[in-house]
Amino acid sequence: MPDEKKEEQEEQEEQEESSSSKSLIERAEEAQKKLAEENERMERNLARMEAERVENMLSGKTDAGQAPEKNKEDSPEEYAQKVLEGKI
Repeated sequence: MPDEKKEEQEEQEEQEESSSSKSLIERAEEAQKKLAEENERMERNLARMEAERVENMLSGKTDAGQAPEKNKEDSPEEYAQKVLEGKI
């Protein structure tokens, strides 16, 4: 009798191991599919961004050669007034 219980228990453990490995394989396949879909989406977005950049370059809308806006400098009187008002 104890031998039969051990055999049954071993069989159950083997079945559990095989079912858990199947679920592990299934989960890995699902993850692989999701990664493939995400990679395709990223490639489409990259292609779209590259096309937009080319279009902007050809239409003259690039950032090259544009100077950043200069901040207006306060005169000494304006600066003193701001200090007295507590704005600085």
